Amino acid sequence: MAPGIHKNMPIEIYHASSGISNSGLGLIAQSPRHYHKRAVSNTKALADGRMIHAAILEPEKFQEQYIFGPDVSRATKAWKTFESANFGKICLKPSETVGLEQAVDAIHNHPLAKVLLRNAEIEQSMAWVDPETGVLCRIRPDIISHGSMADLKKTACSSPKQFARSCVKYGYHRQAAMYMDGYEILTGERLEDFFFIAIEMTLPFCCEVYRVPPEMMESGKNQYRKSLQIYAECLKTDNWPGYGGGALSNDINWPTWADKEI
Repeated sequence: MAPGIHKNMPIEIYHASSGISNSGLGLIAQSPRHYHKRAVSNTKALADGRMIHAAILEPEKFQEQYIFGPDVSRATKAWKTFESANFGKICLKPSETVGLEQAVDAIHNHPLAKVLLRNAEIEQSMAWVDPETGVLCRIRPDIISHGSMADLKKTACSSPKQFARSCVKYGYHRQAAMYMDGYEILTGERLEDFFFIAIEMTLPFCCEVYRVPPEMMESGKNQYRKSLQIYAECLKTDNWPGYGGGALSNDINWPTWADKEI
């Protein structure tokens, strides 16, 4: 993928393109070997995430790509006949879309979420060469709207406390910083804010919108810059160490609480 902003790039082509993404930097943070030996995954969670994104962000595309089938087993003749008649579409059972309509309604009824979605630029693929490391980077923001950027997150709990923990666990702060910096490098414009639209997919389908504060953005920038520098060095040397960084041995990081268990 050449550096720049690419509109309407299919998600499959984006994922197959070169350059390091936020998810790749997350693997680098775990260990360079985890990134180098990564496998292409297509888990149910990822498939569900794509379905939810399409339903909320691109409803026209959702109608084109997905179709609801009968409430029967996929092993039955009725289901196979339905799939054959709708070849080329993703066939969904009713049980696979429970709560989808309620989640979409919750987002569109949230006062800020619906403003962010109004006339927004959706899922634009972007690539640039990092000025410091010379590494090709890529991002795919969900939403660019009203001078800000936003990302949709499916979550088990959208409460302030629990979602903050999710931000740490899944590196959402790293994502926000990388996305904001990348957009600025490509356009010369610094967007005002980054928001996460957090939606629960079970009752009561709470939707909350959270702004990334400066201290979270700074933490994310420190983390993604560190991982980017490690990645650049690995590319240069073609050395992809595991947890120990290539050392012959490391002392066990013995936890202080362990003595209390004896």
